[in-house]
Amino acid sequence: MAGQIDSQIDQIQSEIKAGQGASREIFRRDARLVPVPIPIANPTIGVGLSAALLYLHPQKSENPDTPTTTTGVFGMYTNTQSWAVGAIHDGYYLDDRIRFRLPAVHGEFNLDFYGVGNDSPLKDNPVEYNAVTNALIPRPLFELPWDNWFLGGQYTLVKIDAKLDASGSFPNAPGLGEQTQTSGLGLVSVYDSRNSNFWPSKGNWLELTATLYGEYLGGDYDYLKVIGKWAQYFPLGRTVTFLYRLDGQFVDGDAPFWDLSRVRLRGYVGGQLLDNVAVTAQAEVRWNFYNRWTGLAFGGGGRIADTIRDLGSAPTNPAGGIGLRYMLVEKQKLSIGLDVAYAEGGNVSVYFQVGDWLAN
Repeated sequence: MAGQIDSQIDQIQSEIKAGQGASREIFRRDARLVPVPIPIANPTIGVGLSAALLYLHPQKSENPDTPTTTTGVFGMYTNTQSWAVGAIHDGYYLDDRIRFRLPAVHGEFNLDFYGVGNDSPLKDNPVEYNAVTNALIPRPLFELPWDNWFLGGQYTLVKIDAKLDASGSFPNAPGLGEQTQTSGLGLVSVYDSRNSNFWPSKGNWLELTATLYGEYLGGDYDYLKVIGKWAQYFPLGRTVTFLYRLDGQFVDGDAPFWDLSRVRLRGYVGGQLLDNVAVTAQAEVRWNFYNRWTGLAFGGGGRIADTIRDLGSAPTNPAGGIGLRYMLVEKQKLSIGLDVAYAEGGNVSVYFQVGDWLAN
């Protein structure tokens, strides 16, 4: 999934998983109902607060490393009058041989549309729009005979009513200014050998998703979307970690603007760089300079194009910055902190981050 709206769903899921990991340390170990308040700060939807109430299921696995199955409800609100409510179930069964995740979200987001492609006339003059959103994304994964490999599927149902600011001109983009729905079935493959989901210091992570959307499933558009994510973490001594991540996204067919391929870099608004094809490369260096405190520096670049053939001549959109993290829960490796990012054109953005930006 891509675009401004769907990136917020990803962020909500990450925050709830972080709350799950910290809950048994911050609250009583036998607590079952756990409240998790988390600040929000990013240039896409503004500054605000998200909160979740989680139920931690009793641990039935004999393997102590099996994550805790969690069910929860959540809500969020920001100063752009964007809000969302929903529920999520994150389950781990049969000693983590089966994983099942089910988020359901309803919300309203006030966002900016920057157009599609490198030469969009809206690139420096975005159009404001309001999007009432409903999303349901169940994902079952099954462990394969090889260590750290999972294979499964994903059903994606997203319904968005996108309304333009009355004072703006009407740009030509599928799904903008109307109520649309996408529905797709996808194949998902995951390899994950990281030593933590929240703050890894070593290991590899690969995730490949291919989703076919169509009217035969109740959607309004017919298209194929392929997403690939690859990250590696290298410890350099006891206090320094180097990591990098590569992303590729490809859309073939008639996709709405909010599910086109995108560049995801700190420094750019979610959905600012959209087209049929997108690639992103980014790296980060972390230095644990004092007790629970870690400083970091990051940088990268991304390209968008109409076709894979055009990527070689497309301009690179660079971004970079610095950040600071505090290890809130050492046992679960749960960190919180701020990132300050600088992007092309002199844009400076501030993010409140829970865990690892590159781990989602």
